[in-house]
Amino acid sequence: MAKKKKSKSKQHGSPAQVSAQKQAESPEQAPKPERKTSDKKSARATSSAHGSEFAPEIGDFSMREMSAEGRFTFYALLTLVFLVPIAMNFFFTNQGMVTYDAFDTIKVWVLRIGSLVLLVSWLIDLLKNGGEIRYHKIYLLVAFLLIWMGISTVVSVSPLTAFFGKYKRYDGLWSYLIYAILFFVTIQYVTTYERIKLFARTLSLSSLFVAFYGLLQWLPSILNPAFTFIGKHVFNLKSAVHLNLDLLPWGKLPFEQYRSFSTYGNPDLLAGFLAFGVFVTLGLVLSEERRSWRVFYWIVLIINGMVMITAKSRSIWVGGAVGLILAVILLVKQKPRWMKLDYGFAGGVGLGAILVALTSLGSKSVVMNFWSRVTSIFQFNSGSALTRFQIWGAAVRAIKARPIFGWGSDTFRLVFRRFEPFAYNQSAGYQNVADNVHNFLLQLAAGIGIVGMLAFYAIMFWVIVPAVKLCVSPDEEHKGERMIFIGLLAAVVAYNVHLFFGISIPGASFLLWIVLGVLIVPRTKAVVIDPVPWVVPASAAAIMIALVPAAFSCRFLAADHHYYLASAYGTDSASALQTSLAEAQAACKLNPTIEIYRAQEVSLLTQKTLSAVQQKAKNAGALTEQTEQSITAMLNLSPYEYDSYLYASFFWNGMGQQYQSLGDTKQASYYFDKAANRLSPQIKAMPNGLALRLQYAQALQGQGKIDEALRQLRYCIKGDPKFTEAKQAYDALIKVQSQEASAAAATPAVKK
Repeated sequence: MAKKKKSKSKQHGSPAQVSAQKQAESPEQAPKPERKTSDKKSARATSSAHGSEFAPEIGDFSMREMSAEGRFTFYALLTLVFLVPIAMNFFFTNQGMVTYDAFDTIKVWVLRIGSLVLLVSWLIDLLKNGGEIRYHKIYLLVAFLLIWMGISTVVSVSPLTAFFGKYKRYDGLWSYLIYAILFFVTIQYVTTYERIKLFARTLSLSSLFVAFYGLLQWLPSILNPAFTFIGKHVFNLKSAVHLNLDLLPWGKLPFEQYRSFSTYGNPDLLAGFLAFGVFVTLGLVLSEERRSWRVFYWIVLIINGMVMITAKSRSIWVGGAVGLILAVILLVKQKPRWMKLDYGFAGGVGLGAILVALTSLGSKSVVMNFWSRVTSIFQFNSGSALTRFQIWGAAVRAIKARPIFGWGSDTFRLVFRRFEPFAYNQSAGYQNVADNVHNFLLQLAAGIGIVGMLAFYAIMFWVIVPAVKLCVSPDEEHKGERMIFIGLLAAVVAYNVHLFFGISIPGASFLLWIVLGVLIVPRTKAVVIDPVPWVVPASAAAIMIALVPAAFSCRFLAADHHYYLASAYGTDSASALQTSLAEAQAACKLNPTIEIYRAQEVSLLTQKTLSAVQQKAKNAGALTEQTEQSITAMLNLSPYEYDSYLYASFFWNGMGQQYQSLGDTKQASYYFDKAANRLSPQIKAMPNGLALRLQYAQALQGQGKIDEALRQLRYCIKGDPKFTEAKQAYDALIKVQSQEASAAAATPAVKK
């Protein structure tokens, strides 16, 4: 039974007791936790008493004052909202703190730990203090999605990948469990206008840090030419200015210089977050009555809008346009209160976007030139648009092959080579492998089947459609709430449109589920739960259980640190190679679920073993056995991973060539035969994996099957004319064949 506690500042106990106590003190302000009525007038009267609920005529918004544990949970949620977008590894000058992946791995670690804290603290709050569990029928659909994903994970081609997600993507079942926790906890605590506004403000502040950093990465593209011009014509300087405002040593980036990538490591991944930064801040601008805060939000909005341009990501331009159209339509219905300063700042947003776009027009880069980038959206037969359509075609074929449960969440990279079109190598290059469909609808259908994909989008529509209806109806009394909800709604729509051309990562998608929770709150109902006497043992058990995934998450982070060290020490000397190998093995031990760690171990062992064989070292046999064991573990871990067979073939062919050079034809034949036999079925399964086909050709050459090796090399050259290694191997083999033919012709016939 609940125990009644008295306090001068607030009431404690179960919601029913709090309700009775408040009614005795102030009947007109008494909350009604189990109110079922649909009488709008009655609801509005309750709303007026409580003050700040959005759309009080729908759902049950009565809410007791939060306990200390409840406040901790709520502010822990806000902390997560603030930290995840800015989370990255800042310690690039401290080798002892560096992780190989500076962005997604850090964000996922924060999310995994943070979601466990939220779940446990909510449970403790409920058991100790009692309270309301807010619910909605959408829980059933979310549960169905998770169960379906669970089945898909079990029957996946790589259950580990389907559960944890691919390295640097992490869009597996574990991430969706985190989303469900965030969705649920949000519904329990973000239940009043003040809390909704505090959530929006926290997100906006986080976006300020993210967007400002992105702006610093872009500014040198404007300042360097300007300073160079001034230096040349005013100070007679001959050298160009190379200003760098980004103090972190990122090194060579896999995309164009001066594109904003901020704390997400990639402009296209940053783009998804900007959907929330822009539209949530827009809602805050129009809801804020205080001039100082309104000016601040405008500044944040301008910076976010500029970075939306400087990221040069077309997916967010399309998503942002759709979100803006929806926001404008709803705002016209609501007729927001405008201040005089709004007109100037609104013009500033437009002017900032125009200036950023205009300054890029002189760039010869198709990506960095704003106009070229915009027009490329409609060019479907060239560039990245062409490769995207080819990837989408591969995804459609993958869906047809397994339409029910799919191949497993986030496993598209593993199956892409089995469905990629022949022309993809010519468009993207033989080394390029699509690890994502760049179309979330197809990504989901390929990963968890058509039913799973439909369940996901059913959740989206179940939240969006009622939210639109709420935002359409004007309400002067709750105009501020309406403004923030319009911003949240536009953000959800913009992000989903962005995902139609982009990539879902936990560092941005976690916000989608939190916002969905906020939007569905007006439709929820509540059931009252009393405190329990066994709160201490139950809380202790919950903490102990949560420590298991928390410990693994910490090992997961430590493993990536060792993976970085294995790359940093290099292989320039025997001692460096040995140190790198030890670090790679430590990474595999700490996190045995990621095949790229095992592949690094195989690569380093291959170098060490080949060197030992060449030098006829005593430990050559032991090293060979160790490498073979590592290869077996790598292939067993992810038998569909294309790169795993590449690393294995490097060892088998390398050993064959090494023994061939030493004159040991028996051992050479053993390894060439092994390479050919193991690669042959993979070539049939992944016919357009040209790098693997090159290795297969080398194995055939070692077997003496020259004509077949030449046929494989011709296929490689036709698949990608820029495949120089295949062309060189083909020319060399033709030369050898010609020399052998000439030698045979010059040799006199032997009389019998």
